[in-house]
Formats: sequence, C-alpha cells, structure tokens
Amino acid sequence: MRNSSARQQAFDFEGSPAEPASAQRSATGEGAFPNFEILSTRQAMAVASRRAGRLNAAAISEDEVNALLDERSKLLDKKFDGKMTRADEIRLTYVRWQLDRIDDAEEGAKLDALEALVSQYEQLQRDLKSLKESIEKHSTRKHK
Repeated sequence: MRNSSARQQAFDFEGSPAEPASAQRSATGEGAFPNFEILSTRQAMAVASRRAGRLNAAAISEDEVNALLDERSKLLDKKFDGKMTRADEIRLTYVRWQLDRIDDAEEGAKLDALEALVSQYEQLQRDLKSLKESIEKHSTRKHK
C-alpha cells in the first residue's frame, strides 16, 4: 500500500483533542499542536504515534478499501461454510485490523474529541460534588 497521496494532505487532524486533558485545546475549539512541554514522554509518543498512524491509514485509496472489504467478505463466507484454514483466519484478522485502522483514521479524531468532552464533564461533576461538600461543611459549622 502507498505511504502518501493527495488525499493524505487534505486529511485534517488539527481538530482532534487526542492529547490528555492537560494538553487540551483552547476554549475556542481551534486545533493546535500539542504542548509537548507539559506532556510526559510517553504521552507525547502516544499522541505522535496516533497521528502518524491515522495519516498513514488515511493515505489508502478507495480502491484499496474496497479490495479489503471484498477480501473480508470472501473470508467470512469461507468461515461460515466451514472451509476456513488457519492461514485464512490469520488473514481475516489482518484484514479486519487494516479496516479498523482506516475507520479510526476517518472517525478516530471525532471519537477522541468526544472522549475529551466526556472527561471534562466528569471533572466538572467531581468539582461540583466537591463544592457541594465544601458548602455543606461550612454551612453546618455556622448553624451549630
């Protein structure tokens, strides 16, 4: 498979908050390169690896995707007919993995953004609970 294409250059990862909450984008939602100074080395490597993998998977042409889908279909037919060999099972696993990578390249950034929003709401919930407990603690002191 090819490593680059015209389609790859149009692929935009800038809107994906794939970084941990400490490296999130500005409140405007505009994409920015992650601040590697505040990320650990492992986090920085994970972010870079995820982006590189998505760029690579995004370079796959529509014809190649269709070929993978056809191959998966044929392998599944073999499986359901009971004619699947061990080599076919391994190939099916690989084809599924390839299709998952392609899907992640197309939808992964959106899912990362959704995950970041969920994390922010969970943090808000913890903050509100803490605030409530603090208010209750201080209000019961004054009334005693």
